[in-house]
Amino acid sequence: MQAKERPAAGEGYDNGLRRVRLYDARASCLTYPAGNGVPDHLLAMRAGHTDVKTTEKWYVKPDVVDLLPVAKAWGGLARGSVTDRDR
Repeated sequence: MQAKERPAAGEGYDNGLRRVRLYDARASCLTYPAGNGVPDHLLAMRAGHTDVKTTEKWYVKPDVVDLLPVAKAWGGLARGSVTDRDR
């Protein structure tokens, strides 16, 4: 990164590389295999957790595709959709 580009990049970069928190890197390293079918107990073992719930709660994040049904439901709410119950 050139010196003149540094102010535009902001504080999130060191020597042209984006700074990544250890937590974020760890979450990425557990989320990717979780999304590709690796069983939860193996992810917990790899993370050094004795309780699978710890791994699921703090490190495995939902993928954008996982959130699509929620977005569709909210889209219906935003449009003011009418259900049979509301008629």
